[in-house]
Amino acid sequence: MGVKMACGQMSKKNFDAFLKSVEEMGAIRRGEKTPTRVTYRPAPVKAEEIKKLRKQLNITQAGLAKIVGEGEGAVQSWEQGQRNAGGAATKIIRLLEEMPELKDRLMTI
Repeated sequence: MGVKMACGQMSKKNFDAFLKSVEEMGAIRRGEKTPTRVTYRPAPVKAEEIKKLRKQLNITQAGLAKIVGEGEGAVQSWEQGQRNAGGAATKIIRLLEEMPELKDRLMTI
């Protein structure tokens, strides 16, 4: 027999797994348990940092977009402070700040 929900019915097995997950989440939040998987997100790159890097590398927004695997519109919105670059793009930008000599190689990948 399942558990009746507003959006339908959940099997007892799925409900028990869900309940166990919620209980585990509570234990983690209370500091009683360590999470089994932790994700890392780098600190966002500021709009000014992106503009500065692009000028330092002497590339257009389209060129940076090609390097990080995003669209030119995304780079434009980052530089205007409307959006933040995602995790992978942020890591590539941080890498280029530290190792600008990688620009040409990254343009070919």
